[in-house]
Amino acid sequence: MNKRICIVAILKDEGPFLDEWLLYHRLIGVDHFFLYDDDPSFPLKTSLKYHAAYLTIIDWQGKDKEMQGKKNK
Repeated sequence: MNKRICIVAILKDEGPFLDEWLLYHRLIGVDHFFLYDDDPSFPLKTSLKYHAAYLTIIDWQGKDKEMQGKKNK
């Protein structure tokens, strides 16, 4: 049986650790990542393009403020 595992996460201020985090999770069996980019100072699409084969990046900057029921701090 072929199992597929993915990780979905919203990221902000994680730039220095992402490469190591992605590689570690690939080694333990994660097939694909869906990362919501919430950091305008560190655009994930340009910094992680060599992971493109198993990475989908979705722009999320400021969209959390549009969510109903969310309390902004």
